[in-house]
Amino acid sequence: MLNKKLLLSVLILVITTPLGIVLPELFHAGSAWGEWNTTEISKLIGYIPQGVKTFTDIWHPLLPDYNFPFNNSNDLTLKSFAYMFSAITGALTCYLTTLLFLNKIKSQNNILK
Repeated sequence: MLNKKLLLSVLILVITTPLGIVLPELFHAGSAWGEWNTTEISKLIGYIPQGVKTFTDIWHPLLPDYNFPFNNSNDLTLKSFAYMFSAITGALTCYLTTLLFLNKIKSQNNILK
């Protein structure tokens, strides 16, 4: 029962993720909250924190701006699908990582017995 509720909750979150790009677009609000690049951060707070500067050069996302590499248009429908794909990819990564750790813990517990 818990698994069904959890799966349904994750599914609802995945389906509603495009709201993060649709709503700011509708209300001309700029970027989604927390999705700022260094230029936007500098405009918002007046400087770029050192940690952000450091990780800007190190971290390169698989899907920059949650968009497919072949999509150069501003088509909101395609961007929404890319956003949902990112959500599914993130959820699956978390799920598989959790399974991996649980299996490791279970195997260590069997060894200890």
